[in-house]
Amino acid sequence: MTYTLGGLVTSNYIIVNGDLLISSAINKESLAKADVVEVRKVYYKSGFDHTSVTLKTAKKEITLQGRPFIYFYLNGKKDISVRYSNSFLDNDYIYIEGIGSSEKLSARWLHFKDQINRAWIFIGIMLVLMLLGFLAPKKLQKNMGDKSVKIGFWKLIAIVMGIVFALGLLLYAGLFLYVKIFSGRHF
Repeated sequence: MTYTLGGLVTSNYIIVNGDLLISSAINKESLAKADVVEVRKVYYKSGFDHTSVTLKTAKKEITLQGRPFIYFYLNGKKDISVRYSNSFLDNDYIYIEGIGSSEKLSARWLHFKDQINRAWIFIGIMLVLMLLGFLAPKKLQKNMGDKSVKIGFWKLIAIVMGIVFALGLLLYAGLFLYVKIFSGRHF
């Protein structure tokens, strides 16, 4: 049952996104001004998942889903220049026109700082757990036997910091490639 449900969700995602990609390449878009009615963050489980943007064009009011950093770009704006059209499956899509690279970078930087501010809770929990592990009574550690290798406090800190630093470099490399490859494209 779960494989079938997963397949349905995946195929729906592929069909909708494929329709939007093909339609944006083939259909003719209209250039217009749109009023920004509402911009809000949408949270899924414990994280900032996407941005819900409600725009009012000359024809109708549309609520769209955008990437998280769109919130930081559109928050406080009253109107924007857009290219919009309908896809073959009658889904609306909109491109924001006239965004400079510095505005994109600024919005992405604000989103990154927002994510870092949320990570402090996780980092605090990790530090508390590490301290509890080091301050645990020796009785709990004696039950483990003599087969365990004794690692000094500073060696353990160096190993943990090395792993965290390597993960940070990996994430930074991914962010760098993403910005270099996709920064000139619409979002």
